[in-house]
Amino acid sequence: MRLTLTVALCLAAVTPLYSFQTPVPNPGAIHGRVLQSKSGEPVKKAVVILRRAQEPDLGTSASDTGEFQFDNLTPGAYTITAERSGFILDPVSEKTVVDVQSGPAQTEASLKMLRTGAVSGRVLDSDGDPLAEANIQVVSISQKKGAPASYAPTNDRGEYRAFNIPPGKYRIAASYQSHTRDRQVRMLRPKSQPADTPDEIDAVTWYPSLLDPKLAQIITINDGADLQGLDIRMLRARGVTVRGTVLSAAGAPSGGIVMVSLSPLGQMTGVQVHDQVVQDATGNFELPYVLPGSYALTAAAPLIDQRMTAHRVIQVGNTDVSGIQLTLGTPQTLRGVLVPPDGRKLPAGLIVVLVSRETRVNAGGAIGQPAADGAFQLHDAAPGDYDIALANTGPADDLFVSDIRAGDEDALTTGLHVGGPALGTLKIVLKANGATVQASAKTSEGKPLPDATIKLVPEPPRRTQMALYADCKTDAGGACTMLGIAPGAYRAFAFAGETQLDFRDPAATKDIDDSGKLITVAESDRKSVELTPQPDDN
Repeated sequence: MRLTLTVALCLAAVTPLYSFQTPVPNPGAIHGRVLQSKSGEPVKKAVVILRRAQEPDLGTSASDTGEFQFDNLTPGAYTITAERSGFILDPVSEKTVVDVQSGPAQTEASLKMLRTGAVSGRVLDSDGDPLAEANIQVVSISQKKGAPASYAPTNDRGEYRAFNIPPGKYRIAASYQSHTRDRQVRMLRPKSQPADTPDEIDAVTWYPSLLDPKLAQIITINDGADLQGLDIRMLRARGVTVRGTVLSAAGAPSGGIVMVSLSPLGQMTGVQVHDQVVQDATGNFELPYVLPGSYALTAAAPLIDQRMTAHRVIQVGNTDVSGIQLTLGTPQTLRGVLVPPDGRKLPAGLIVVLVSRETRVNAGGAIGQPAADGAFQLHDAAPGDYDIALANTGPADDLFVSDIRAGDEDALTTGLHVGGPALGTLKIVLKANGATVQASAKTSEGKPLPDATIKLVPEPPRRTQMALYADCKTDAGGACTMLGIAPGAYRAFAFAGETQLDFRDPAATKDIDDSGKLITVAESDRKSVELTPQPDDN
């Protein structure tokens, strides 16, 4: 079983209509219009994009009347979308499928678009004064779309305006980091302030003036809405201090110059990155004004060896965190071999991927392409714990991973630790006659769902074994096939688009885990599964 690997560049994804096209025998054509959903007015200059299987996308611009035309098309099923600044596709048009027939008759298509909206207001500090250079983030209430829909800074009057926001329901967050914090200035306590008063900083504040995002007021943005007067008054909260020591590989204080960074994990909206340059022989670091949350703590020694790094995940609460130790390690090159069944060659386009076992941390991994004899190298793997996965840039086949060994260790089950003694040659054993799973995705109305992402996730206790995962993207008919599935139990999920969920993290998937369809396969099995996409609020 293998994961897909996207290798095309986004900027090269759309082929302009006016570029050279090879003549097609018995071609077909598409004619259509792009219109506003409410008014029916044309959306001129919209970029209309045509997609078919794995072929390059084809694009053209809508005219002043919203009309577009595609000629010289190979007959078959296509998906068609449109993009335009200030607009977003109406959900009824998001997965439009057209079936192009050969001959002079044109296939008709109609796309509907909604206007995006805007929100504006002021940000005030805790005393009610306008706050310049604060940051506004408009965040969808949908976890799956949890990335901010729009950012906006405040001007010298504390005013902001965030725009180009798709219709939907949102919360608004304001954050502020003073320049004294940027320069790590330790502010003296005013004489009027009691000595035991805790240090406070401007915390991420949710509209209208709340610290808990779950209690924040939900704003509904309709087609073309321009909501004004959404003022936010900042609140202050206690920031704690994170202290620790950076050690060398030998266990002694690192000395020299070391860069220490504390970065928020997940969707901690508005929380700032904390950095410090450690310049003394003790290797001690101190990061003040840290708000509660989950963070990745990293260290690097650019002047000792620019490749020497250390990292770990820490939880910060309402009290200072002390005694943390980061031990610098030099990245290693891992060597291994893929062993196919007797008489079989390795499939073209196979890639070996090193994946961090620390969920929500995308750091330290490596990729390598095996030679014809199966030998591969994974360069510059940073110290840490990892799993091995396989990805494909070529045709799929029936081979699956049956065993991964690092010396005598079962690396398929327990993973790999980089940073201690040098690992021996990795041995990845492939076996033939993996199962085939044919997946289809349909909307709640029973219509085929193209461009959906299908995930096949091993059931516990194999959930951490990345070599057993598989995925595919549905075609214009809402179907796709996964080959080379290792025997065992899995859950199948469908998502209307891409998903960044890490199924190894129970906290990230607890709301949807039971909704996946359970499927069990044996060698050479052929199974089918029909799925509806996960709702947007997951």
